[in-house]
Amino acid sequence: MAYMLVSIEITSTTDAKKAVEEIEADSMDHIDIVSSNTAVSPTLAQLEVVDAEQTVEVFGTNTVSSVLLYRAIHKLLTKSNAPK
Repeated sequence: MAYMLVSIEITSTTDAKKAVEEIEADSMDHIDIVSSNTAVSPTLAQLEVVDAEQTVEVFGTNTVSSVLLYRAIHKLLTKSNAPK
């Protein structure tokens, strides 16, 4: 069984795809387990005064980044006998 750790800047829109390319370049044809532990917590504020830019940043980190990661690794996960 082979193990490989890759680093992804989760706010990047291209790092997940580059990580998959790195995995494939290392002759790995599937991924069994993906662990992504990413989240940011904004400063709490009433909705009428919440900072819009901060809200977009938090949404991007906490939501969009997970979608991008999934899209990048989906092909390799589907090749696994036991994806997690």
